[in-house]
Amino acid sequence: MERFGFDKRREYLPEYEQCTDSAKRRQLFLRLFNASVDQELRFGKEDMKKCIDCDLYTIFTQKIHSLLYVGSVPGISPVDPKKVQLDKYAIGRVDKFLKANPLKMQPQPFSTSFDRSGSFDSAVRLISYFSGTEPAMMINSDQLFKGFVQKNIEQIKANRLVRGDEDSIDLLPRSSRGIKIYPYWHHLSKKAPLVEKHLKRAVACINGGDFKQVYLVYPKNKDFNKHIEVKVRELDSCSDYGIKLIPYSLKSII
Repeated sequence: MERFGFDKRREYLPEYEQCTDSAKRRQLFLRLFNASVDQELRFGKEDMKKCIDCDLYTIFTQKIHSLLYVGSVPGISPVDPKKVQLDKYAIGRVDKFLKANPLKMQPQPFSTSFDRSGSFDSAVRLISYFSGTEPAMMINSDQLFKGFVQKNIEQIKANRLVRGDEDSIDLLPRSSRGIKIYPYWHHLSKKAPLVEKHLKRAVACINGGDFKQVYLVYPKNKDFNKHIEVKVRELDSCSDYGIKLIPYSLKSII
């Protein structure tokens, strides 16, 4: 299982044929991450620009610092963050993070014009992605890709229900049978157009009876740019099944 992420010394970045340098690969990671999280945790254009000169560890810690500390606004009395009622466990997570990643400048106090609880909660949620005694973030590549695929499917207006599980997506049209989608961050090639364990999972899903159509979705590349229908002897007795390999474009995020 491939993972993407970083620690203080190294980066484990996604590889893609159109992302030819570290800056573009960092941006690809951030955009895949954005598709998997709520709006308040996402990285914006200014963060993307930082990818040229900064590593991901720096970009993430800077965002967390910005969520924890907000400059005071002229004419508005600042609020002492120690007096804000916050969850003790969350405060402990933040304290541990700040000891490992201290600010290089004196933070400004919270301002009454800012949603302290929402900002603090977002910081804690970002910190929760870090793990280990030496803070690091490592995320399953399939889960990141699955978040991107699901977000795009949900944005397409159609008469259907989209339901996401931990590692798959159910596409449930109102007037026809559903489709099970398994997204995988795996680069198919002409020499290796099939991944046996992925195919076995599709067969098991069809044999389970809930879905007769299964799509195995992978990043589109120059060697894999067309739908491929797969036939399996084990399912010969099932006349209405379908297994397709689907190339999925990343153009919307690169």
